[in-house]
Amino acid sequence: MMFLVNFSKNVRKIYKKQGLTQEQTAIMCNITPQYLRQIMKGEQIPSLAIFLDVCIGLGVPPHELLGYDPAEFEKLCIARREEIDWKSIEKSRK
Repeated sequence: MMFLVNFSKNVRKIYKKQGLTQEQTAIMCNITPQYLRQIMKGEQIPSLAIFLDVCIGLGVPPHELLGYDPAEFEKLCIARREEIDWKSIEKSRK
C-alpha cells in the first residue's frame, strides 16, 4: 500500500527533523508509542481520525504525510473524472 509506505516514511522524516523521539511523537499525536511503532512497521493502518491526529500532532497538512503535491493530486482527480463514462452511468440509472 503506497499510502502506508509514504505515511510511515514521512512521519519518521518529520519527527526526526523536529528533533522528537518516537515516544514524544506518539504523545503529541495522542496515540500510544506501541501503536505508532505498529503503524511505522506497517502492522496497523491508521483510521482517518488517527491520521488527522498525527497531522495535528506534527503540525503538518495531510498532503505532507501522504507525500502528494496538492497540485498533482488535483490533476489526478480531474483525470479520473474525465475517464468516467457519465452517459452510460446516467442510462443505467433510468
